[in-house]
Amino acid sequence: MGDPLIIVAASTLASCSIVRGYRADGKSGPDIYSFEHHVHDTIDNGTFPFRFPYAKQQAIWIDTLHFFNQGKHYKNTTLQEAVTGKTDTQSVLVIQNDSIIYEKYWGDISADRMATVFSVSKSITSLLCGIAVDEGCIKNVDDAVTDYLPELKKRDPMWQRLTIRHLLNMQSGLDFDDTYSLRLKHFKRLNAMAKLNYGHNMMKQIRGLKFRCEPGKEYCYESMTSEILGVIIERATGRRYADYLSEKVWKPLQMEYPAIINIDSRKHDVAHAFGGISCTMLILRRLAVFTLTVECGMVSASSVKNGYASPPTMQPTMTAIMSIGTT
Repeated sequence: MGDPLIIVAASTLASCSIVRGYRADGKSGPDIYSFEHHVHDTIDNGTFPFRFPYAKQQAIWIDTLHFFNQGKHYKNTTLQEAVTGKTDTQSVLVIQNDSIIYEKYWGDISADRMATVFSVSKSITSLLCGIAVDEGCIKNVDDAVTDYLPELKKRDPMWQRLTIRHLLNMQSGLDFDDTYSLRLKHFKRLNAMAKLNYGHNMMKQIRGLKFRCEPGKEYCYESMTSEILGVIIERATGRRYADYLSEKVWKPLQMEYPAIINIDSRKHDVAHAFGGISCTMLILRRLAVFTLTVECGMVSASSVKNGYASPPTMQPTMTAIMSIGTT
């Protein structure tokens, strides 16, 4: 039996995606600034951006907070120590009564520097799906995936049983896992995850997918379902993901800055709908406030695509707290 390290090395060299990922981001995988060396599309913002004002009375008392940790040794920690010690958080932003009351940045991040928001992209993809349904581009969330990706009909029969609702609910049944483990037993799944992040032909990878169970039978959180949903949105609307997101969300919400989304390649131009969006903290706070207003019934989700006479505002008692980190 050969040396496991030699086997892993030989297998790794045979996998272009893993090698590409290792060269780009090292063994830790992508971080919040990996987009800087990744091919991407731009999500344009509007001409007249909305900006949250800073409250006259800033919540500087937050810096004096101490968190009591009753572990092996009693210890008081500050907010910065609490959020940066284990979570790699680099910024915290608090909005109350429609104004910024607290804003703090650590490390390399700043108010106007973009960072990848990873799986927040999944929620944005779901929002776009809702807009596409509202506009009639997607007829129904119970439509089969093959209604929009007919080339999959020739593959596993399970594809015709897979619906958009299954994708939204993370119940695709696909044999795919999000793993960054370097252990030999996880190599096949690591290779698939590397292709998702660093491959140059997303549709080729999707066509080769297998199912582990019937769609709708089990819940399994993984990135491929959101990626397929993103492809469906592009096919159904006839638009690039970045262009559709710009027209239906970024411009109507009067985002302060443009954003970007990673794509597989210039040749195929398929967006990384699962986790490829990079934006500033200012954009995140805008999305957070809009989400809160929708959940509280102050505006309808469908009103995004029609734009606003004025940006939605928060109720007096609403507080939005956001943070961004390296993982």
